[in-house]
Amino acid sequence: LQRFVEFVVLPEWLPRRPLMCQAIASLEPTDLTRMFGQEGGDVEFWQKFIEVVCEREARIRGTLDADTILKVLQTLSRYTRTKSADVGPISFSEIQRAFEEVLGRQPIEEASLLLQRLPGLGRTESESDERKFIDTYILDGLRAYNVFSEVMEEQRPSWNEDWVNPLYGLGQRVLGHKIAHENLQRRFLRYVDRCVAGKNKIMAGDIAASLLRGHVNEAIPFDYGGLVLQGTCISELDMSVAYPTNLTICDSILEIIRFP
Repeated sequence: LQRFVEFVVLPEWLPRRPLMCQAIASLEPTDLTRMFGQEGGDVEFWQKFIEVVCEREARIRGTLDADTILKVLQTLSRYTRTKSADVGPISFSEIQRAFEEVLGRQPIEEASLLLQRLPGLGRTESESDERKFIDTYILDGLRAYNVFSEVMEEQRPSWNEDWVNPLYGLGQRVLGHKIAHENLQRRFLRYVDRCVAGKNKIMAGDIAASLLRGHVNEAIPFDYGGLVLQGTCISELDMSVAYPTNLTICDSILEIIRFP
């Protein structure tokens, strides 16, 4: 038998880690070409990557399905929004609480063992039960998924929480892609108004920046309808493709601004 291997040039945005290699090995050649052969492939790759990781973990243990594992990770990513170290620490009691939030019941013993080795999490110290996210690549996309779920489900008053850690570039692109793909710009813009009226200025900035990422029509500016953001922190405000109009940002931190 002859085996044909398709070689691809790995893009700069791809972290060089074993988990990434495993995800790449599971992809079809057409998927590789689509993700690595064009701009914006990092969003599609991240979505496929987290799907592969959760499915692998579900196969290993067989206690939780892949969708449940993903939801638990999303919930844990929300907990990090208020952490001083950004990636953690996350206590074991918080991991159990995340499980209860997702399934509505206490984790059984076997599930508890799984929760101690969730993908993307590592120990803060060798003798500690606390966990932290390995890096912001996994965490940022999970935070984007969580924001999307929070807005769509509206089961929690997220607009009134006091977050301190914003989405980074990948998270903004993931969220912006999901919003644009389902044409939900107006719904998310209304949610920003709730965040502005409440306490969650970080979430307001996250959504506002992500809306710009998902707007791909260079000829038409994205209209924020007179939105005023105050007291927020935006890691990247990217105006290099789409331009905002009727948007005011004051008394805030903008770490990176990209102009056309």
